[in-house]
Amino acid sequence: MTPLEEIMATSRPVIATGCRIWEGRVSADGVPVFGYLFDTPVTRYLTANRYGKRELVPVFSNKCANKLCINPYHLELIDWEPRESLDVA
Repeated sequence: MTPLEEIMATSRPVIATGCRIWEGRVSADGVPVFGYLFDTPVTRYLTANRYGKRELVPVFSNKCANKLCINPYHLELIDWEPRESLDVA
């Protein structure tokens, strides 16, 4: 199973709001994560190559205010952070 297939299988759409709700593991601060060796934020994986800045990591806010929503269209880019050497996304 590819990472994208895993993400789709571990989330469900909510037609009324347009959200896609994560039903898998979350980090200590409630951020949806997946991965086997590293806890990669799901939203970071879904948008990692969208901006073409591989040395930086995007920081997002959910427009819908639902922390478990992973719909890329509900994410608003708010900042960039330097990429850590062990970060896989």
